[in-house]
Amino acid sequence: MSARLRVGVPAALFGLPPATSVGRIWSRAVNLLDARGDMSVVEVGERRRFRATPRVDVWLTDGHQGPLDVPQPVVAHLHEASWDDPALRPLFEPAFLDHYEGPSAKAAAAAARIITVSESSREQITRAYGVPAEHVLVAHNGLDHSIYNPAATGGAELVADRGSVAGLPYVLFVSVVHPRKNLSALRDALTGLAKRGLPHALVLVAGPAADR
Repeated sequence: MSARLRVGVPAALFGLPPATSVGRIWSRAVNLLDARGDMSVVEVGERRRFRATPRVDVWLTDGHQGPLDVPQPVVAHLHEASWDDPALRPLFEPAFLDHYEGPSAKAAAAAARIITVSESSREQITRAYGVPAEHVLVAHNGLDHSIYNPAATGGAELVADRGSVAGLPYVLFVSVVHPRKNLSALRDALTGLAKRGLPHALVLVAGPAADR
């Protein structure tokens, strides 16, 4: 019989703004983890409460919020370190860098392992923080198949209702509008499709960036 791993999740993750992408991601993640077994929320630093909770074997946290002051190993999730790229750094607002850059670097240095979302982000993190490549694991973003699936209907009608031609094929962009998302490259690509005689429209499902 294998031993059960007790995962600690800092209570601060539940206080992230639900209107932000980070808040939505962690709210979904911890709920899914809780559905797979018993999970206790532990307030880091509150020793009295910590003693009253089950023993923690490993911690899971958002590394962009900074390191955890705990004796057990920590697995930190870091979405990126793109601000370390000289070509991308000017695209970030100074306040954004002040908020995320330092805490992310400290979390990367303290973590036993790091989880990130792509090979590109893995390269950023190893280069920016000098972390051994084998300590950075890629776990690609998932999706809710009850919402996103090829059999879903209504998308074409919704696009047409927003001003496109009914039945016209389209390329969908879902993100915040930010210079580093390189929307201009996508627009150029669509121009190339048009020059080849393809009728595809560009549909944006987008919101404002947090630092804009």
